[in-house]
Amino acid sequence: MAGPREPEQFVQHLTAHQTRLRAFIHALMADWHRAEDVLQETNAVLWRKADQFEPGTNFHAWAFAIAHNQVRLARLRSARDRHHFDETLADQLASEAIEQFADLDHRRQALAICFDKLPKKQRELLARRYTANEPVTTIAKSLRRPAGSIRQTLYRIRTALADCIGRSMSREAGQ
Repeated sequence: MAGPREPEQFVQHLTAHQTRLRAFIHALMADWHRAEDVLQETNAVLWRKADQFEPGTNFHAWAFAIAHNQVRLARLRSARDRHHFDETLADQLASEAIEQFADLDHRRQALAICFDKLPKKQRELLARRYTANEPVTTIAKSLRRPAGSIRQTLYRIRTALADCIGRSMSREAGQ
């Protein structure tokens, strides 16, 4: 094993994609523990094949193709298990998952831009509720507002964010 040409960059790519790889593999496998094993096997294969990755190319596509192959191998090994998907269905799910995960980065970028456009008080309210996991009732008491009013405000902010993200994604798709 020669190892990656640029180990630091490779490790950055690998760690940046761990959450998406985990979600992708879990979406394709019924058994949570087996999916975690496949994730570890995928990481090992990625590292062994790191010297084959061309810096500047699409790490996401390369890593997901390897993950998909590892899921297939795991399915072949456990083909006797009554909880395994039909191969055609599994391939279709994998293709759809790859498309959705590729879109995820764009959606996150759009969310960050849209979030920054919100008024400061709305950003603070979202941070209290979703970052600090503060209950609506606690927020309502501290702001001296009814809890229903806070829920409605959060709903409107989430709707505005979703609309902004949708517009951003539509503009990006039109380019």
